[in-house]
Amino acid sequence: MNEIKQIESNYSTNASFIKKLCRNINPIGLFTNFLDLIAPPVCFVCQKKIENLNNCLCYNCSSKLKRNYDPYYLKKELGDIYINNVFYLYYYDHILRELIHYFKYREVKVVGNFFAYKAANIIKTEYPYLLEVDGIVSVPMHPTRRRERIYNHAVLFASKLSQLLNIYDYSHTIVKTKNTTKQSLSIFEDRFIKPRNTFKVKNDYDFTGKTLMLVDDVFTTGATANELAKILKKNGAKIVHVFTIASGHTDYKSTSKKNNNSKRIYR
Repeated sequence: MNEIKQIESNYSTNASFIKKLCRNINPIGLFTNFLDLIAPPVCFVCQKKIENLNNCLCYNCSSKLKRNYDPYYLKKELGDIYINNVFYLYYYDHILRELIHYFKYREVKVVGNFFAYKAANIIKTEYPYLLEVDGIVSVPMHPTRRRERIYNHAVLFASKLSQLLNIYDYSHTIVKTKNTTKQSLSIFEDRFIKPRNTFKVKNDYDFTGKTLMLVDDVFTTGATANELAKILKKNGAKIVHVFTIASGHTDYKSTSKKNNNSKRIYR
């Protein structure tokens, strides 16, 4: 009789354990692990196998990413400058171009998370005063353009960075009111004109006295960022810093250096 009770007790314990185990199993995680087994993750640039599942570059390609500490020069075509400072992670080269393309046009979210982790680490170690900002804002996308894509890459980057730094994300308070053509397809002069009067703060949200960090993928002429900074300051923001994944094409920057009417932005 005692043996039967012992068997029933063991069965009950094992059944309870199995039930708890099943409740804690993530089917999506199991499927992901299965995919990693039959199709191991590879570097997004050179296609070599990578061991770190949270990475998207092999060691060799990752080591080629160059931090960019250069001050940026904003051209006179911007007119009044509303940006207080510009920070970015890397120089824009062929590796960054590939990664940003995957993130922006192929909806590969792991690349966005990779950039967010890198940005968070750089901010904590090199620009700790950015941890004191009151909020993060991303560049919004017009609803028509938004429907053409699965997500807004800038919003995703801002959201992940917000989580990692424990800073409030105000991206939902800004909308784009005009569906302009892509900046990358515009001639140099038009890049300064198109972003004007294209953004709006929802319900006239009050940013009085706040210091904000505006984030995006690439900073080239600064026209879009400067227009957004203007709108934010019109709604009370005191300081608007810009933090992007990469600085733009070098031809814009080198041209600016030769122009005495350019404004230098220091870190």
